[in-house]
Amino acid sequence: GCEAIGEELARTLAETPELRHVLTFTDGLHLNGAAYTRGLARGLPAGVTASGGLASDGTHFTATGIGVDGPPLEKRIAAIGFYGDVVVATGSSGGWEAFGPERLVTGSTGVEVFSLDGERALDVYCRYLGALASELPGSALLFPLSLSSPDGGPTVVRTILGVDFEKG
Repeated sequence: GCEAIGEELARTLAETPELRHVLTFTDGLHLNGAAYTRGLARGLPAGVTASGGLASDGTHFTATGIGVDGPPLEKRIAAIGFYGDVVVATGSSGGWEAFGPERLVTGSTGVEVFSLDGERALDVYCRYLGALASELPGSALLFPLSLSSPDGGPTVVRTILGVDFEKG
């Protein structure tokens, strides 16, 4: 899967000595970015950093692609290894604020969430979106999900990449 792809790519780049950083971009619709990143981190030598992003087509959620020396193609990954005496600095910023009560994910598989507190997740989400629910999945970019682990791990923010109205 995506984790194995990330790990294999990292190991390939690390075959050349003095790898310092990996810059990578992936197709945003067909690849589980969190799993890919876990694999990439597992395959990189200690002290090697990585950064990058996922391709997007705005609010359309129909096609994304990555291009290197040619037109962008779906289901592609681009990675650049930086070797030797290089300095890499990264940063990020977000502007979302949490709202609504904390809920328990009671039904999910992999990256799909089906129920929150025993209720269809899409019904709960649409109730909060109000009039913006008619603009899904695009309007979901404005209202990502904040997830925390019961074991006290770090809170993560995940955007919604698609909506299955039938499954909820």
